[in-house]
Amino acid sequence: MKVKSFGVITPLLFGMVIFMTGIVCADPVVPAVPETQALSTVTTADVAGLVMETDTVAWTLSNGTQIYTAFGNGIYQPTGHPEWLAVSDSYQYTTAYDANIVAQGGLTAFTKTMNVDTRNKVISQSNINAKTGLTFAATADGGNVVGSENLMIDGVGDSMLANGRFLCPFATQPDNVIPSFCNIVQAGSKYDLTIGSVTTDANDRFVGSDATNPVVLWTS
Repeated sequence: MKVKSFGVITPLLFGMVIFMTGIVCADPVVPAVPETQALSTVTTADVAGLVMETDTVAWTLSNGTQIYTAFGNGIYQPTGHPEWLAVSDSYQYTTAYDANIVAQGGLTAFTKTMNVDTRNKVISQSNINAKTGLTFAATADGGNVVGSENLMIDGVGDSMLANGRFLCPFATQPDNVIPSFCNIVQAGSKYDLTIGSVTTDANDRFVGSDATNPVVLWTS
């Protein structure tokens, strides 16, 4: 009896796990426009006294609007009959970055690198990458350094066909459609020092040709 019960309960448990897991889809990247740009800056300073440094970036990218109609692609209405499906393959991303450093009454040494690249990127590459290394030591009463950094991605898109968006032949969607999405991700840091060192790293990726490499935002 125990053996028979185990044989019945085991597939039932597996079925419950599969049902509760469902399907998870990350936001797909948007392809680069025909004309791309790359911009890199490096700022260094070794100052005694007042220091003020500001960086800002704002960038919006869209694929435009295209309408596709699919038939017999495995999508069924609740009645079980295949139907025509209109898919609006349109999506847009906006990313914004800002950083501020204000130091007074001390010795400040820092290096800031900023890279913006509008080309298609893959895993381990970034469209925006900002790195900061700062050391401060107060030399007067009340001397300090205050800094902040923020990075944001806002993505929105309608349903789109998975055909042509997945380069890996094994990464197919069950219904051949990437669902609509609307997500905002924000990350950042703040610090206030009288003596010490700070390093920050902020980057994101949302431009690419392969939806199997989804949107990424990372800070430290």
